[in-house]
Amino acid sequence: MTWLAIVLLALVVRGLYLMQAATFPLFDQLIVDAKAYYEWAREIAAGDWLGAGRGVFYQAPLYPYFLAVLMWLGLGDPSAIRLAQIVLGSIACGWLLLAGRRWFDRRAGLAAALLGALYAPAIFTDGLIQKESLGLFLMALVVWLFAFNRDAPSRAGWAALGAALGLLALLRETTLVLIPLLPIWLLVNFCERRRSERLAWALAVGVGAGAILLPVALRNLWVGGELVLTTAQSGPNFYIGNGPQATGTYVALVRGRSDTRFERDDATRIAAAALGRPLSSSEVSRYWWDRAFESIRRQPGRWLALMGRKLWMLLHAYEIPDAEDY
Repeated sequence: MTWLAIVLLALVVRGLYLMQAATFPLFDQLIVDAKAYYEWAREIAAGDWLGAGRGVFYQAPLYPYFLAVLMWLGLGDPSAIRLAQIVLGSIACGWLLLAGRRWFDRRAGLAAALLGALYAPAIFTDGLIQKESLGLFLMALVVWLFAFNRDAPSRAGWAALGAALGLLALLRETTLVLIPLLPIWLLVNFCERRRSERLAWALAVGVGAGAILLPVALRNLWVGGELVLTTAQSGPNFYIGNGPQATGTYVALVRGRSDTRFERDDATRIAAAALGRPLSSSEVSRYWWDRAFESIRRQPGRWLALMGRKLWMLLHAYEIPDAEDY
């Protein structure tokens, strides 16, 4: 009953927010990432499920495919998408309740769930055509599966957690760092269990993650000619966040072209011009990694100050807006 009450509370709060936000004149205007995701989803729903014309994925693909499934189900209107997302966001609060109970106790679970239900940025992002809403749902699911498997480990449970991490990696590529760490944690944390059992669990994590990620890697190989596990944008992203022009917020590679439509083309064009030849997606990414590390080596003090600024921005009460700011 507590789980249902938390989910209903989160749903009511998010529903009230949507009713109020809908009166804002620009609420229905899709811009920047939202527009790009929506247009990509329409291409997929129209039959291009392989994304044949896009080469190796540059943007994380899960969210546009999620939108395409909603469109295929007849829920492609932005209002219907927002309703679907507030349902997922509300269920995420239920995952937090269950996870908090297992990690700590009933009070901790209730506190975590209430914070999730009433956290203003989470309510806001659930109403956007942006991947953060789906990301919160998957992250909460990962936390709950982790807690559940810690108390009742099984191969099926660890495989499910691996699959959830794989899905999250197709939304937030940095999740890839967690996938190899989880089997290591399994081998160390359950040292009282048989080694063969722990190895089977670790293998199950890999199988679950691989079942999600391998088809994407094979798709990238088939369409783009490169075996890329998720996307080929890590280099430009790292440069944007750590290069000489970095401020801690988004800065376009080319001034005045801070739009999703331009970033890949700009990154490829600049890298190819600098090296004097056409480049593959992976080569473009490596070029920007090299430029970012060169900047860090030349100005380590500036980079450390940037890290301090990022930490301050993380801990600050103000939530820095991206494209939408009502």
